[in-house]
Amino acid sequence: MEEVEDTEVKIEHLVDLDGKLIRQSIDYDLETEVIPDELVEQITDGRYDHQEYEGYQGNYGGTLERIYRRTVLVMWPSWAHFDVVHGSEGFSYACETIRHSTSSKPTGEETELTEIILARASPSESAAVVKSVCCAAIRWKDLPLWLRAVKACDAEQSMKALDEDHIHHAISAFGFAKVKPCLEHALERDPSDVRTLQFLKNLAHWVAGKRAKTLKNATKSWIPAQRTKRWDALRKVRKGEHKGLTVLALAHGVDFFKSSFASDKEGHGFRWYATYLGGEDQIPVEERAQIARDVLAIAIANVDFYAPEPVKTTNPYYHSYSKPAEEPGQLERAKPYVKASLELGRDDIFPTVVNKLVNLSGLTSEVVNRRVKGILFPIISYSEELSHALPGGASPPALLQLSTFTSSFYVKAALVEPSRILVTDVPSLVKAMIASERPDALFTRVIPQLGTLQLNVNVLRAFIQELRSQRAVIDPERKKLSPLLLQLLKRYINAISLTIYVARAQGVRYNWNGAPVYTKPAIDALGFCLQLKLPQACKYVFGRLLNPSQLDEKYIKEQLAPLVPDLRALLVKHNQPLTLEPFATAFRRIMLCWVQTVMGPRPHNAVAPFMRDLTAWFCGCHGCSRVRTFLVARPAESLHMDRIGAPLRKHLEGYLAQFASRVATFQMIKTTPQGLTVTKAKALVEPARWAYVQGEGKKLLDSISADATGLQSILGPDHAKIIAGLEGHAVTATTSSSAGHTRTNAPAPRASGSGSSPAPAPAQRPGRVPAAVPHVRAVATAASGVSSSKRPADDDMAHAQSKRRKVAYDEQGVIDLT
Repeated sequence: MEEVEDTEVKIEHLVDLDGKLIRQSIDYDLETEVIPDELVEQITDGRYDHQEYEGYQGNYGGTLERIYRRTVLVMWPSWAHFDVVHGSEGFSYACETIRHSTSSKPTGEETELTEIILARASPSESAAVVKSVCCAAIRWKDLPLWLRAVKACDAEQSMKALDEDHIHHAISAFGFAKVKPCLEHALERDPSDVRTLQFLKNLAHWVAGKRAKTLKNATKSWIPAQRTKRWDALRKVRKGEHKGLTVLALAHGVDFFKSSFASDKEGHGFRWYATYLGGEDQIPVEERAQIARDVLAIAIANVDFYAPEPVKTTNPYYHSYSKPAEEPGQLERAKPYVKASLELGRDDIFPTVVNKLVNLSGLTSEVVNRRVKGILFPIISYSEELSHALPGGASPPALLQLSTFTSSFYVKAALVEPSRILVTDVPSLVKAMIASERPDALFTRVIPQLGTLQLNVNVLRAFIQELRSQRAVIDPERKKLSPLLLQLLKRYINAISLTIYVARAQGVRYNWNGAPVYTKPAIDALGFCLQLKLPQACKYVFGRLLNPSQLDEKYIKEQLAPLVPDLRALLVKHNQPLTLEPFATAFRRIMLCWVQTVMGPRPHNAVAPFMRDLTAWFCGCHGCSRVRTFLVARPAESLHMDRIGAPLRKHLEGYLAQFASRVATFQMIKTTPQGLTVTKAKALVEPARWAYVQGEGKKLLDSISADATGLQSILGPDHAKIIAGLEGHAVTATTSSSAGHTRTNAPAPRASGSGSSPAPAPAQRPGRVPAAVPHVRAVATAASGVSSSKRPADDDMAHAQSKRRKVAYDEQGVIDLT
């Protein structure tokens, strides 16, 4: 079974009746240009001359390509013979044939080819038509054919298309009077002033070398008239034509040069030419600058900086619902004029540019605001850079006026609508104020006025950064800026949030170990102050942090304690001592808050006698170690061990019932696999909590400094109180560095080896606090006084110590897992 998917018919190797090759292939329409209509069926069903096969066969079928070759008759009308024979190259073939012809009279074939060329001629083919048909018409002395060819290919579009040498031959063959209308059209339409003026100059030189008086008389007044006409209507000077135009004008004298450009009433964009003239050596120095300024003045007088930009789109069916911004294009249009006016006439021409730029009357506030931010601000910065690079280096008065106008307008608009102030506008506004006529107004008027507004915190920060970066220009004596920066910093710090939060970008961010990444705005604010070399401003941050509306245990744990390691790292980063104020005071206040509010006095351990039973719990498995650590060194009241399985649950229940029945209860979690919930006795919760926060407090102290002497210098007079509080001794609430909120202290029990507290007894070692060991054996023995700045995790320590023991197993207590 077969199925024809596609059929294609090609006509190849087209020959004439004598077998001479005409075309290798020919294009045609299978639907409308074949007889009979069922040509494909006739070829495949009839007798073919030759056939070929090409195919592919696979496991599930194959494809077969069958090629039939058969002779067909191709017929065409005589008018289509040229296109059929030559195809797409027919036009080029005809032009080449006529161009290489040497006959004095056209042959029949040449006449036919000439008509074909004229029928197919276009402006893009003007050069080929002029070199072929127009040259042949001159050789054949056929003026009508020459005029037809010029019109057919639109050779009058420029002097370049007509070709200067060809025009000389045409004048010699047909006479100047016959060619003159064509020349006048070409001179008028040619966009290049240099090309037309150079042609007239060359034509006059060519005529002067001829003997024919008729030609000389005909061109005697015509050439000067055409030259004057062109000078009176100069077009836009193109790049690269400045030199040629200057040479042509100076050939008639400097006075003619000056009058030619002064007569230009429409401008035509002479800005580039004016810049070029400023360095033209052929013009006397005393007149060069004035001529350049005159030309530039004409260009500036006629330019519209705010002319609408044409909308460019490659898709005619595309419709944009938002109008594209016009300011970028308008800015680029104005920049060259600003540059030229500063270079050629900063005192007389640049003010004209400024007046045109600040002419914003009759516009809506929205348009004016866009132009101020998108055009005037960048123009001020651009002009400042150019002015400093020019000889003298001082800003012209007009630039001071532009800066004053722009900054004043922006400030007035901002006072009415503060939301208009954007972070990106701040650098431009500050630079405009510095470049204005009264830069001191930045201190006396602008900042105080903006200080009354509810500005965005990012805008405030941008103001502070920009003022600090411009310090050498604004306040070289360093007397005015620092108080202003402190005032702005205080506003900024009071406006931002200092609450620690989880950073969110694409959801919650996590670091390498899976913990969420926290953002600490207080550290960023403190770093900002140190970056500005204003450490005294840090007191505003600590003033808010250490004096909240409610200084409770949660606030200390979640907002103050996490800052301590970062505070140390911040000081190290900025090469500041740890005793720098107000950082040292903050360290003392946070540690006092921890020992007084979070820890409080050491609780009385009423369940100590019952805890002795735990010393006999020798099982070192992970589950038992986890439960023991939870009972003696974790602040939580309950431990949920989900899906641990029935064997481990029964194992833990057996040990809990045997050794911890008086300090904990347990309950099975009815899931698959089974789990277990262990709940502490009420009397055990507070001692365990205290032991845990004691360990966290020691870690907090280690994060400040690992050196005992350095730690004592940082904590100062509160060092002894903090150490005593961490050891569990009583801490009085009346201290000079008190955090303001303390617990009522009760006498702490004296540390001894009797195991009266689940927390390890402190060793008497000045400057350091021993780390608590959260293992059940610490209940019965005194803990070592040796401390370490790095403590292993509680679970790991308990597990490691338990592995050192030799565990005796009771055969009757073995759990049958079968």
